[in-house]
This record gives sequence, C-alpha cells and structure tokens, in this order.
Amino acid sequence: MKVPLVVTEFLSRARTLYPDAIGAVCQHERLSYYELAARIDRFSAALVARGVGKGDVVAYLSFNCHRLLEAYYAVPQMGAILLPINIRLTSSDISFILRDAGACAVVVDRALAGLLKPALSALPDIRTIILMGGDEAIDCGVAGEDYEAVVSAAPADFSPPNISEDDVAELFYTSGTTAYPKGVALTHRNLYLHAFYALAGLCGYDDTCVQLHTIPLFHVNGWGTPHFVTLIGGRHVLLPKFDPEQVVATIERERVTHVFLVPTMAAALLATPSFASRDLSSLRRIKLGGAATPPTITRALSERLPDCRVTAGYGLSETSPILTAWAAA
Repeated sequence: MKVPLVVTEFLSRARTLYPDAIGAVCQHERLSYYELAARIDRFSAALVARGVGKGDVVAYLSFNCHRLLEAYYAVPQMGAILLPINIRLTSSDISFILRDAGACAVVVDRALAGLLKPALSALPDIRTIILMGGDEAIDCGVAGEDYEAVVSAAPADFSPPNISEDDVAELFYTSGTTAYPKGVALTHRNLYLHAFYALAGLCGYDDTCVQLHTIPLFHVNGWGTPHFVTLIGGRHVLLPKFDPEQVVATIERERVTHVFLVPTMAAALLATPSFASRDLSSLRRIKLGGAATPPTITRALSERLPDCRVTAGYGLSETSPILTAWAAA
C-alpha cells in the first residue's frame, strides 16, 4: 500500500496527539493545537466558498503572525498552492510575482496594503482580497474582507480533496539570481521529507520545543519550521518584527528553546543591553544561517550560553530549504 506523503498530515497528528498543547503564541493570542486546527479548517472552507480550488495560488503579504502560520496548512490542505511573498520587495517586484504565479487570492496585512495597491490594476486574475491585522476601522487603501470575520463566518467542517504527494503545495520566489525573481515550486513530498531530515539533522527537537520565529516565515531560513515544529507538537512563538530587546524578553518570558538567526541578528542580540542580564537558560539550540557567520559571533554566543548548542546551516529555496547543518566552532 502506498501512503502519500502529504505535508498537511503534520497538523492532523498535532491535533490528535496534542489537542490541548499551546501550538501558537502571537502577541496576546495563545492558541491550542485544537483551536489552531479549527481556525485552519474554517479558513480552508472560506477559500473554497470564494471559488479558490485545487491548483490555485493564494498569496500572502504578512509579517510573522499566527495567521501566516495557519496559511501553511489552510491553503495546501485544500489542494491550493501557498505563495508567501517577501515583504521587503518593491511593489513592482510583488506585482511581477503575483502575475507570474497567476495568484487568484491575496491575504495581506493592512500595514502592508501600500505594497499591493499600486499593483492591483494590473492583476485582473485576483478575485479575492482578505485583510488582516491592524484596525479594520481605518481605511488601508485596499478593499477586502476581514480575515477574522471570514474565519468566524465559515463552517467548522472541511473535507479536503484527494491530494497527491506530487502536487505543488508551496511556491517561493527567490531573488538569488539576476533579473526578476524566479519561482521555486515545492511539492507535498518535498516538504514532508524535508521535515523529517531537518529533525534528524538539527537534533534536539521534541514535543517540549518552543521555537521563536525570529526569521520571517516567507524567508528561506524560516519556512521549514511550520512543518517540523508542528509535526512534533512543539510550540510556535511569533514576533512580527525582529527587535533585539523584544527577542530576549520573549525568550525569557516564553522559555524559548530554539531560535534561528542570520548573522546580523546574532550580532544585534550580542550588542543589546539586556542580553547579558536576561534569563536565557531555556535556550537549547541556536541555528545560524543565511550568510557566513564570523567565528567571533559563534564564540561569543557559546560563551554567553554554555548550555545552548550553537550550530550553522546552509540551504536554498530549491532544497526545501535546509541542505546541511553542522556544529559551529
């Protein structure tokens, strides 16, 4: 018997084995895996009701938040394709990506609506716009439905279609080459197997994991975590932006065990005034990636956090993304 390797099974496992465990912490929100999965089912049903079908592309312009985390399951479980877009790109690049991908729906944070607005007139294929975050009473310049209202009004039951492990689940555009960004299509099988070899290679992950998402989930160094942390029933802690003082305060308050950083983030943490005095004893692993890390940074982190293993890794969009990981010197 062939069992398809469908990445959305990770959420089913977490919902079954860890229904009462906190799955996501996002500002004032604390959602159990049962609550998270219920919201995901409702949003999938809402997208279907709006005409989004199997193979359609649903784009996101979002800071790190639980709604973007929900997208990693709500979109693929209905057979559609998730497209998280780098919010640091220009409106022109975003317009190109949306056209090139053929996106039919966009979910956008109200604070980022200004990036989308100039592109809308050239995007006739977009039929659905959903706004999230911010104050819905304030006009953000783009017309759309409110995310929370959409979720609340959707039916609780969602029946997913038959999905092949070779169906595309996620689409990411990389700017690592010349000219316009180029799309990298990742199948359910790609992402499913990546989650297992990431857990095997990174080590130290179990259901007591508390992963702080300092890396944007649209970034190559961040997007694998929605899968393998959920697979093991770990806790996602999400910050909308990287602020060194907020990061160390969150590590202390939430007893964070795992953090991914790029070297500039690590340097900023080392330089932040409260880094030396905060209780960061919960940290078990820091993984560095995105660029070559100076040995002085890894040495300083290891000296400050002797019980935390500092490692480095390498990956790229085409490898789902982690390709290799090793202990930093």
